[in-house]
Amino acid sequence: MVAHDVLTPPVVLQGFAELLLRDRYGPLNDAQKRTAGKIHANVEKLVGMMEQLLAFSRLLKRLREAAPGSVPVVGVLEREATRIRKEAFSPKLVLSVGENMGDACVAADEAGLAFLIRNVLHNVACLAETDGAV
Repeated sequence: MVAHDVLTPPVVLQGFAELLLRDRYGPLNDAQKRTAGKIHANVEKLVGMMEQLLAFSRLLKRLREAAPGSVPVVGVLEREATRIRKEAFSPKLVLSVGENMGDACVAADEAGLAFLIRNVLHNVACLAETDGAV
């Protein structure tokens, strides 16, 4: 219910900005198009950030309820790096695992660890140079 209440207003703004940009209510002049485009882009970022916060709150709930197991870090890193590479913005993400990592395991919930690693890799991919290695 909270997710619905939190996300509804910005999603409505996002939809209205899209309608404006598609000339649903008549043609816009250049200044109006730039403004509507900025509004749309900013609301889109806000919605994405809110969705991440909601996903993180769900993760925290899951972590409180889960019993940690022994999770191989390298396996989770490789799987999540492959997942991030498939996203349009980061096809060239290169993951370099140190030799001393080997079969290192941590006591964690695997889904929770994957979520955290995926978010770190996502942020790195957004900030790294085009051919940067992680």
